[in-house]
Amino acid sequence: HAEVEIDTYVRRLAASGYFGSVQATIDVESANPDDATVKVAVIEAPTHRVEGSISFSTDTRYGGRVSYSNINLDDAGLQMRLDLRLEDKLQYLGAAFTRPPTPRGWLDRYTLVAKRDDFQNTVQTTAGVGAERRGIDERNHPIFAATYYFDREEPEGADDTSSRALYLEAGYVLRRADDPLSPTRGYMVEARAGGGVPGASTEGFFRGTVRSIGWYPIDRVTGLTFRADAGGVFGASRDKVPSILLFRTGGDTTVRGYEFESLGVPLGDATVGGRYYALASVEVVRWINALWGIAAFVDAGDAADSIDDLSPAIGVGIGARLATPIGPFRLDVAYGEETRKWRIHFSVGLSF
Repeated sequence: HAEVEIDTYVRRLAASGYFGSVQATIDVESANPDDATVKVAVIEAPTHRVEGSISFSTDTRYGGRVSYSNINLDDAGLQMRLDLRLEDKLQYLGAAFTRPPTPRGWLDRYTLVAKRDDFQNTVQTTAGVGAERRGIDERNHPIFAATYYFDREEPEGADDTSSRALYLEAGYVLRRADDPLSPTRGYMVEARAGGGVPGASTEGFFRGTVRSIGWYPIDRVTGLTFRADAGGVFGASRDKVPSILLFRTGGDTTVRGYEFESLGVPLGDATVGGRYYALASVEVVRWINALWGIAAFVDAGDAADSIDDLSPAIGVGIGARLATPIGPFRLDVAYGEETRKWRIHFSVGLSF
């Protein structure tokens, strides 16, 4: 029990952003184990840090990212992070300001974001300013947020729309997994509910989502992964809700066998977000050795403007897995039953 608490303590210190290295040891030779000394050694992270990367994914194609962080902006531990992301289909600029955790275990963050993407012949431009408070307990994780969105959607072959919303949201995350990056047993569930405030939004609305994933080991080298997500927007028409709060699906980490965000509402020559979505997936992985594994999977999902119009598109396929320090690297080949086409998908890490 003590080792679990110390591991949690070390993980929280490392994730705080204030330290480049954290190590903890227990005095195993103590005469009284209940009062054993715990030694913690830390190396402070640099106050200023600049990072850059280039990337490729089958969802967003080629891209690059640069970020700047300052972990002590006001000499009281306020962290600032600036992010610029440029990809073929997506451009993003964001600023986040994070305060040190409170004595009661809350983490407060304030954000400014501007995003433009062009998927499925639809250009979506969103700007937002928000505040979020979340718990630091990884196993039981409440979330409260308030964000003001300005949004414009430009579908090819249809009329452009603009909307705004003061969106208030509350959520809760349950994590019960044996490993935070490469779990083999356990589950995660995230439920969120929120709404656009009437008068401060183009039109008032309610929004709810539930996301879940579970892992079950069949034997020492074979495991199953199950996933099920669903969400809906109620009380307003689609064109009165910011597109960032609507739903599209399809792609590397949702329904493989289909283009990124290609499953949604047809409009003109484009595909736009719908008010409802649902998806499910089951995957089996058998590890050949400590690094390599093979997988087989079935995905299904769709997004639409009404529940009756949801018609899950099915994708089936096989893939290779490579264990890495940041989670499994996945190379999948999937067949979309609806499009009757094969697609290759790359992704890395835990997608949840």
